[in-house]
Amino acid sequence: MASLQHDPASAGGVAAAWPADQRAGSGSSPTPAPQRLLVTPIPVSAARPLLVSRHYLHAMPGGTQLAFGVFAGPRLAGALTLGVGPKNGHGLVRDAGPDDCMTLTRLWLDDRLGPNSESRVLGVVLRYLRRE
Repeated sequence: MASLQHDPASAGGVAAAWPADQRAGSGSSPTPAPQRLLVTPIPVSAARPLLVSRHYLHAMPGGTQLAFGVFAGPRLAGALTLGVGPKNGHGLVRDAGPDDCMTLTRLWLDDRLGPNSESRVLGVVLRYLRRE
């Protein structure tokens, strides 16, 4: 499987379009620049220890099928898992059967990744799933 990188400057030049005072970090409410993250499929067995120790539920759900690691440089800074979810969850999607849907079952990211990291990671994973 291919891995995906999120380039913070690739979102239509958003970083370049910020006012100069915000780029310099001296605005009234400066926002730290987004970090470059690598989001890639990993074995569920690699995600399990991180999620069990850091996620607030401290458990892995049964039926986990896919796991993605979130790397900030060489460091595993988060993980998310997808699985079967609730027994009749597929009923929320028209004409879907139990094997047609997966549910986000766990998501944990290190707080040091900054604001909106969860949304960025979910977007990368959704694009990956559409392609694969």
